[in-house]
Formats: sequence, C-alpha cells, structure tokens
Amino acid sequence: MITQLWRKDKEKNDHSLKAVAMRVKSALERSIYGAKFGAFVTPIAWLMFARWPSWWLGAIAGICSFTLLGELANILWIRRAAKRDPSYLDEKID
Repeated sequence: MITQLWRKDKEKNDHSLKAVAMRVKSALERSIYGAKFGAFVTPIAWLMFARWPSWWLGAIAGICSFTLLGELANILWIRRAAKRDPSYLDEKID
C-alpha cells in the first residue's frame, strides 16, 4: 500500500527531479538572507568553541565561517556584475 502511494506520488511529481532555473535576483536575495543567518550563527559557534573547546565545535565554527565568507563573496560578485549590466539581475541561472 505504501509503495503504491509512493510510486503514484513519484510519477505525479516527476518534474521535481529536473533542475529549476532561478533568476539572478532571487539568488542574490537568498545569498543576502544566508549571510544574515551566517552573521548571527558564526559568532555563536565561535563563542561556544571558546567556552567548550572540542574538535566538533571547532569544525562547526569553521564551516559557519567559510559559509559566511562564500555568501559574502557571492553577494559582491553578483552586485559587481549588476553594476556593469543592470539587466544581469533578470537573467536565469541554469
């Protein structure tokens, strides 16, 4: 019974397996939200690592830091490209 329902659902939503094109403006908005979240989480992770030093808290703090750095680089890259060509924000990413 459960496998039959899963198969019907999978056949119905077969389009979900394909890549969805996203506009550059939407990617910029997502990067901004991700950077805000990273700016909130990263200091907390580093404070927890300073208070209770362990290898897994250090790994979490490092991952948070590099994620924040990547989001900021993405924001700067998109904004620089949009300054050169304002229609760049309406292009789709494949």
